[in-house]
Amino acid sequence: MEEIETGYEVVVGTYEETLLGYKLVSNGSGYDLKQSFTSHGHAGCIKSVAVSPNKYLVSGSTDETIHIYNLNARTEHGSLLQHSGTITSVSFFTNSHMLSSSEDGTICIWRPSTWECVKILKGHKGAVNCVAIHPCGKLALSVGKDRTLRTWDLAQGKAAFVINLKVAADFVQWSPSGDLYVVAQLTTLDIYKVETGQVFCTYDFKLVINTAVFISDSLLAVGGECCDLHIYSISKQHCLGTFKAHDSRVKALSRVTSLDSDNESWLVSASSDGHLKTWKVEIENDQMAARLSLVADVNTASRLTCLTVINRKSVGNGVKPLKDARKRSKRRADTRIETGPEKGSTLLEMESKKSPELTETEPKKSPELTETEYKKSPELTETEPKKGPKVLGHGTKRKMSAKVMEKQQKTRKQPKDIKFKVKF
Repeated sequence: MEEIETGYEVVVGTYEETLLGYKLVSNGSGYDLKQSFTSHGHAGCIKSVAVSPNKYLVSGSTDETIHIYNLNARTEHGSLLQHSGTITSVSFFTNSHMLSSSEDGTICIWRPSTWECVKILKGHKGAVNCVAIHPCGKLALSVGKDRTLRTWDLAQGKAAFVINLKVAADFVQWSPSGDLYVVAQLTTLDIYKVETGQVFCTYDFKLVINTAVFISDSLLAVGGECCDLHIYSISKQHCLGTFKAHDSRVKALSRVTSLDSDNESWLVSASSDGHLKTWKVEIENDQMAARLSLVADVNTASRLTCLTVINRKSVGNGVKPLKDARKRSKRRADTRIETGPEKGSTLLEMESKKSPELTETEPKKSPELTETEYKKSPELTETEPKKGPKVLGHGTKRKMSAKVMEKQQKTRKQPKDIKFKVKF
């Protein structure tokens, strides 16, 4: 039977320092996971992976680097060397920004169009275990070994407030709507309401929790230091079911829309037993019971640590294996025009305080910037103008002569705590 690609591709990180890709394909009677690529770019255990909506895949490792991959060209794009500790989490907000956290106690905000570190958030007195971006892009939450939960105002680029925890939290995650967030502390999950800032309910998993994911605003899937997956109803405050999913601890979970129905959800799970599995989630009796059925399974023969799911329909249909950028003598210029975030979705509005509708990359309307190509839609492009510096400061762009531009480029000082290096 001919195999048909579904558009989903799962990427997993491993203890063995490798990044593995698997395509979910239809075989007529069901689904299979077929390996699509292997990358050996890191020199340490891979701790986190994330994918942007347009084309970039990033991975963070104990080797203190973030590796970037171009999914359209299927090549390694470069490495980010800003952090001086293990990379604990990476996450994207649309195509406009990426956040990374590290054991060096900092959170970095990156602009993927240039891979410049535009802001470093400092506040944690110790390692940052996880950072999560609110769906609106204006807030972020972080937890660290200093036993604090910190809220960051990304519009101003500074801390908003701090909550002291009794135990250091391992990770934090927002619900799809952004009305709830969950904080994992050893064996318990505290679920907070944003409107009150207080714990709404607590779920005791009994064992150390490694991962959790919102299936919906009212349902959570939880995995930890055991073979089981738990489905928990937030609205009912009741565990709907416990299912033996693996032969070892569950390390990572991700939720995707079912290919059979837009109203159904699938779960993707990764375990230290080396198996990567896809599950169909069925909720019965008005959220009083749940059922999991296996959709696809593959033995990667590696100890899996993290995962992300790529919707390849949104990042191109290339099927070539990833290539190491260091093996190429020349880097090809990317001539594609990338569509930027919609109006109001910018993370760092502090770079355009005078006009909140301006993004960090380009103003929506500027007759002076004739070299940049715009579409008719309100979305912005990430293409740089052919002449002049990309950003002249924290205000909007101004038209200047070539001599003034050259003088400002020579005299303008960059912040000492922001470094940007890309190694090929």
